[in-house]
Amino acid sequence: MTSRAWLIFILAAIAGAMAWFHFEFPKASYVHLSVDRAEARVIASAFLKEQEHIDPRVFKTAVTFGNEVETDRYLQKAIGQKQELAFLERYRYELFHWSVRFFREGQKEEFWVTVDPRGGKVRSFLHSIDDTAKKPDMTLDDARALAQKTLAEQFGTDFSKYELKDEEKTRREQRVDYGFSWKHKEVDIPWSKEKDSGSARLLTGIVVSGHEVLSFYQADLDIPEKFSRSLDRDQELGRNLSMFFSLVYLLLVITAVHHVAVCRQHLVMHVTRLFFIRLAVVLWALMMLGQWNMFEYILNGFPTTQIFASYLMRAVTGAGVNVLFACVGLVIFALAGESFRFLARKEAGAGSVLKYVQSSFFSTAVASRIILGYLVACMMLGLQALLFAFGQKYCDVWSGQMWLTQFSSAYWPALAALTLAFRAALLEETVFRVYTTSRVFAWTKNGLFAIFMSAVIWGFGHSGYMVFPMWFRGVEVTILGLLLGVVYWRYGLIVVLVAHFLFDAFWGSAGCLWGSVKPLYFWSAWGVLVLPLLWAITAWLIRDSDEERPLEWRLGAAQKFHVIVLLSYMRTRISQGDALKDIQAACLQNGWDPAVVDAAIRDYQAEQR
Repeated sequence: MTSRAWLIFILAAIAGAMAWFHFEFPKASYVHLSVDRAEARVIASAFLKEQEHIDPRVFKTAVTFGNEVETDRYLQKAIGQKQELAFLERYRYELFHWSVRFFREGQKEEFWVTVDPRGGKVRSFLHSIDDTAKKPDMTLDDARALAQKTLAEQFGTDFSKYELKDEEKTRREQRVDYGFSWKHKEVDIPWSKEKDSGSARLLTGIVVSGHEVLSFYQADLDIPEKFSRSLDRDQELGRNLSMFFSLVYLLLVITAVHHVAVCRQHLVMHVTRLFFIRLAVVLWALMMLGQWNMFEYILNGFPTTQIFASYLMRAVTGAGVNVLFACVGLVIFALAGESFRFLARKEAGAGSVLKYVQSSFFSTAVASRIILGYLVACMMLGLQALLFAFGQKYCDVWSGQMWLTQFSSAYWPALAALTLAFRAALLEETVFRVYTTSRVFAWTKNGLFAIFMSAVIWGFGHSGYMVFPMWFRGVEVTILGLLLGVVYWRYGLIVVLVAHFLFDAFWGSAGCLWGSVKPLYFWSAWGVLVLPLLWAITAWLIRDSDEERPLEWRLGAAQKFHVIVLLSYMRTRISQGDALKDIQAACLQNGWDPAVVDAAIRDYQAEQR
């Protein structure tokens, strides 16, 4: 790269970082994880012991991080991001919470306790019991008095600010359950100007039975049914686009498998096969480690009517099979993509994997490509921020912000971000940049069209994300794909791999980077982002040569013997007047190993020189 090119990328990266901090930083800084998983478990256990006189040690527990997805979407749509944050602060409403489940195999009775990650207070409670469980009788007035007393003690609820919304009496076989909810007098948030579209109310509620509290919650936004129905209708376009992408992806799989089957003896596949298999093994190990890292989700989904050991075995086996398919797909797409790239561009260079397999992954050229990847990642973040700012202003674009805490349920959120970023960058760049771009270019001989098509397919493959209107996510990611495609075409795979990895890792750990979290979460998140930099430093210190070795077949003992036999046959045929290319074609048509044929031709030509 020239000094001018470096200057352009550096300035563009600085502009991208500034744009991100201007438009997106307030979202990330809202996250508060002052209470971690272990503390949430302790708080929930203490609540059960003190308030319910239950020994939590007799239960299995699952601690997951939850969020109010529907509430966030409603407020984003109805009042916008800035007003949403003001509403949450004013009414002490938390979008995030730790959910602690206490359960036992074979029993319906279980306890759910949600804990505020900001201050460690219990926000809601649920005691699930059999419908036939017996409780003493109590009057409606006694039930209401118990409900108000509990909410006042638990949350300090000022009932002068609330009015009764619902009062329900549910008669069970051997008891009566009383449910009460109150709505806040000040909160009435419409989401549409259309008549009778409904508005959201802020509720607090409780269920009591037989002088016992079965459940309560501090704050819940009662979202109008018409909003939920409207949201579901709006997702129809996203579903259709995702279905179309699935068909396109299936076509890509079929064409890649066909090419690998037909050209399995291609020299490029022969040289790169072992590298890609090793890479797939690393990916498999990391993704299986990622499955363990999210083990609390598996525990949380356990139906107590099932046998726990069987449930766990099915969950682990299913995860292992899915991971295995992903790794096999990586090898197939990588082999086919490298083969098409070599055939279409007639070279191993320009940043293909073949180039580094034939030279080194630890050269100064690789180090510069990694640094360029950091600059491109900053450009992507800024470009995305600008696209969303434009969409919000002119296209009525809106989305939730739950992705900020998507990995908080993991034992190690940074490891979850690393797993996602590595998997997404490796698989998606292999499928859409290495394979799709090279495949389309091989068909059309038009580089710009190949870059455009791979970007569109990749972009609209993200249409299932909850960004409204649903077409916007596809357009946004397509534009990012165009940037990655151009960079890939000019500077090679390492740059876009690093950029894609950093982009996803940054968003996967944004809540830990910019929110209020434990120091361990903060520093481990930054540790993920510096991993490519460690690779660059190592490459800079080792300084291997980036000169490519000649493409050669790696022959076994039997193949080497066959080369000697074929070479003798070639000398005889050529002495009789046959052309070398005719002998080569005849050998291949009659099933000779292409590696043996190429090696024999190479040795014969060396003899003639």
